[in-house]
Amino acid sequence: AKNAAIGECYLMRGWAYFYLLRGWGDNILFEDNQDMIDTPISPLNPESDVLKFIVRDFRKAAEFLPEVGIDHHPSRYAAKAALAKALLAQSGWDASQTADHSRDTAKLEEVIKLCNEVIGCGQYSLMDNYEDLFKAQNNDNSETILAMRWADPSSGSWGAMNALYSDLAFQDVTDVNVWGGNVSASIDLLDLYNEDPADSIRRDATFFTQNEHYDYIKAAEGGYTYTKKWTQLKKGVLGTKADVAPCGLAQMASPLNTYFQRFADVYLMKAEAILGNASETQDAEALDAFNAVRKRAHVDKRDKITFMDILRERRIEFCMEYFNRWDMVTYYRWKPQTMLEYFNYTQHRGWETRDGCVIKNPDGTLSYRAIYPGIGSWYLNTPEGNCIWIDCLRKSNDDNTIVKTIKDGYD
Repeated sequence: AKNAAIGECYLMRGWAYFYLLRGWGDNILFEDNQDMIDTPISPLNPESDVLKFIVRDFRKAAEFLPEVGIDHHPSRYAAKAALAKALLAQSGWDASQTADHSRDTAKLEEVIKLCNEVIGCGQYSLMDNYEDLFKAQNNDNSETILAMRWADPSSGSWGAMNALYSDLAFQDVTDVNVWGGNVSASIDLLDLYNEDPADSIRRDATFFTQNEHYDYIKAAEGGYTYTKKWTQLKKGVLGTKADVAPCGLAQMASPLNTYFQRFADVYLMKAEAILGNASETQDAEALDAFNAVRKRAHVDKRDKITFMDILRERRIEFCMEYFNRWDMVTYYRWKPQTMLEYFNYTQHRGWETRDGCVIKNPDGTLSYRAIYPGIGSWYLNTPEGNCIWIDCLRKSNDDNTIVKTIKDGYD
């Protein structure tokens, strides 16, 4: 029991510093509370040392944690999955570089080995239905490697409950006091979804889209059909109190676990480590790992993958789960030129902010209008012309009749 507790402390400290590293860069490393009290002002440790510290903590966690976790506490394989993630970052992390550079192949080999251990341990599996990952009744599911388990909403344990619900949900879909609904898909995400309209399971589990029916939201009324021309956040929005029973739901108190890491991450890390420094790979193991995630989403498997394929897959798979920003920071420390190009020129900047901005086409693609930097006001209640439809000219902001398509010369 003592070893399990020590292992869990190493694991959580490693994760804490991993977030601090990717959020802030250089950090002060504290190992002894008394030293911190005696010397409260200390020099910053460079990013490379912080990353070494994180890797060391995850290795210690793997030593101390039990083979199988008890009562929802992590096993040593949670530490090995975290270690694989830290080593994958460390393999290319160099804060002094301004040019793309190679990853350390020895570290990549260890990442592959660790991922295989986690995959082969028999404790985890992908859930059959992607959408089920984000239902409170499925907390502590087979895909959970590490997650925050929140206090029951009825406990009144302020500070220990998941307070996000009222910021994410909107009144149409729930019977608790909420004020959210303003989080919607970015223009860049809409572009990614439009590249593969068949990838609708993950899209509609992440954002509400026009005319999509959710039978488990307002289930007592026959379900909820989203009729708005918008893409409000779905992931984390659970429905009514009856919908989440026997779990509890209250104002600023969601019962939904918050993932630190889930099994799909291990598959995609393995594929990324096998790709390594190559421009693309057709390696069978890499493709099996990559396509396992796509198979669950019911989209076509790939016969080769590139770094950008992995980046895109991660963005869609983990969208709105607090994973992707940290991936971007990690990739920037490995491929600064590539990532600056991606941020500045590949990602489509712009913004759709309210009902009337997104229409679902018969082929499953999403037409959207957005306001772009430098074009009129940033608000939609402005004269015609400031809001631009991406794929066609429509009659007006209120009349969506198509006047001219790109095929007809619309630019």
